[in-house]
Amino acid sequence: MNIYLIKIRRFLKRVTRSIAFYPIIVSFGYFIASLVVLAVEQYPVIQDLKNTLPFLVIQNDETARTILSTFIGGLFTLTVFSFTMVMVVLNQASSNFSPRLLPGLISDIKHQIILGIYIGTLLFCMIVLISVRSRPDTENIIGFSVMISAILGIFCLANFVYFIHNISQEIQIQNIIQEIYNRTDKLVDDEKKRNKDSTIQQAPDTSEWTTIYSKSSGYYRGWSESLFDETTRQIKTTLQILPYQDQYIIQGDPVLKSQHPLSQEEKDNVLDGIRISERKKDGTGYLNGLIKLMEIAVKAMSPGINDPGTAINAIDAICLLLRKKLTYTDIYEVQFDKDGLRVIITTIPTQELMRIIFEPIRKYSKQDASVMYKMTQSLLGIYRIPDFHPSHKKVLINEFLMIGQDIKKHNENENDVEPIVKLLHNVS
Repeated sequence: MNIYLIKIRRFLKRVTRSIAFYPIIVSFGYFIASLVVLAVEQYPVIQDLKNTLPFLVIQNDETARTILSTFIGGLFTLTVFSFTMVMVVLNQASSNFSPRLLPGLISDIKHQIILGIYIGTLLFCMIVLISVRSRPDTENIIGFSVMISAILGIFCLANFVYFIHNISQEIQIQNIIQEIYNRTDKLVDDEKKRNKDSTIQQAPDTSEWTTIYSKSSGYYRGWSESLFDETTRQIKTTLQILPYQDQYIIQGDPVLKSQHPLSQEEKDNVLDGIRISERKKDGTGYLNGLIKLMEIAVKAMSPGINDPGTAINAIDAICLLLRKKLTYTDIYEVQFDKDGLRVIITTIPTQELMRIIFEPIRKYSKQDASVMYKMTQSLLGIYRIPDFHPSHKKVLINEFLMIGQDIKKHNENENDVEPIVKLLHNVS
């Protein structure tokens, strides 16, 4: 049963993340609205409205056809132009910043809703146009519907102005960095809260524990307690989840360790709670946000772009996130029942985090003293925060040593090297 729940959740997740999801929903709403508006044309209240505001009601079928045809042609052009701009923006973001930003820009709900409004208005106008009859006795029958079509056309123009403003703001790199930072900051806060609520502060000795291996390959997306049935929750053992979130695992890799031996059925049940995705872009953990910021910094320092200012902005955002991340340990626990299942969660080790995030930036920026100075200054700020967890101290000291080696080896000007060396002397 749990397998079917997993498949249903994955399917729903893919559907709701599709660029076509919201446009279809909005367009369907417009379709229903068009049928309703045509159905109420002959209601007395609508007739009274036509008599009260005759200057807003089309009195001739030929005029109505002309207006509706103009709206339809204009909206087609507006839709094509708007989303041609989106493609240009996506191409620019991929070339100048990082291809990893594309899923976030494509899945922007605001853009999808605007697309739905365009398509829905087109659909509305087409249905009203089909309903127009060229008979004298039907004069003024759909005047109210044509008026609504005109209002919707004006609303589309307002949305177009908003779309142009919004897309011009979203493509600015400082706004992209801020948006990634805001999303990632919430994820770090969530993990920090779970860690602070945990009673475990260091990983137990699991050398004698039973190892459970993965049945599939993909990216580990976390575990879901809702997929554990009541029987699984009552298993009297402690499980340690070995991979960290967004880590790639291969079929047959160890993913769990159990303090007590489990039957094959129990192993299958606990593995059902492990969520694995084949697609990298599905990552929802804070590591995914940190990697995006790292790639922006690396891309900015590439020879074709050479933008140290953007790299420094990305480093600032990374270090603000690490100031929170490095105040707690790399593990925490969740207990389902006082006498039942207990799960120990592993977060990404600090050494691995530094290797993934700072090593590429350091290698691409080692000849730029300004970026190296900023990175050293930011790491030193993390090292000095009052609640910095001592378990991370050794890793940061090692990072300072590598920065010192790179800056001395790849910069011949002593005036560039000296400020960084002075900062490094403050590390104790």
